[in-house]
Amino acid sequence: MNFQQFTDKTLKDIEIKATELFDRNFEKQGFFGTKWAARKNGSDPGRGILIGKGSGRLRRGVKTPKRNGNSIVWNFDVPYAKIHNEGGTIKATQNVRPFSRTVKGKEQKVKAFTRSVNIKMPQRQFIGDHPQLRAAIEVIVNRNAKKLINDFKKNLKS
Repeated sequence: MNFQQFTDKTLKDIEIKATELFDRNFEKQGFFGTKWAARKNGSDPGRGILIGKGSGRLRRGVKTPKRNGNSIVWNFDVPYAKIHNEGGTIKATQNVRPFSRTVKGKEQKVKAFTRSVNIKMPQRQFIGDHPQLRAAIEVIVNRNAKKLINDFKKNLKS
C-alpha cells in the first residue's frame, strides 16, 4: 500500500462511517444523543420528527459525499436540509383566499389578501462535526496507518 492508496482508502472508510453515523441520527431523532426539539403540532404524538409519515426525502437526500482534495463534502438534493440542520427563520408570504365568517350573528365577507409570516425553525441538526465523529475518524486513520506501516516494513525486508 502506497501513500495515495492509504489516502484513498482512509477517505472512503471515513465517508462510509460518517454517512452511517449521520443516518443513525435520523433513527434516534437527535444529533449524537442530543434530542431534537419536539414538534409544535401535538395532534399526532407518535409521528417522528423529520422522518414522520412523510416521504423520507430529507433522510434519503444525504447524497454520496464528494471528495475535494483531502476533504469530504456531503450534499443534499432537498432545499430545506440547511434550515433543518442549522435552524433559523423563514420569511414567507401567505396568500389567504376569500372567505365568510359570522360575527355577532351577521355574516361578513372577507376579501383575499396576503400577509408576511416569519416561521421560526428550531435547529434539528443531523449532520456536522461532533466528538463521536472525530473519535470514529481517529480509529479509521489509526487502523489504516498501521496497515501502511506494516506494508512499508514488509517492502523493506524484501
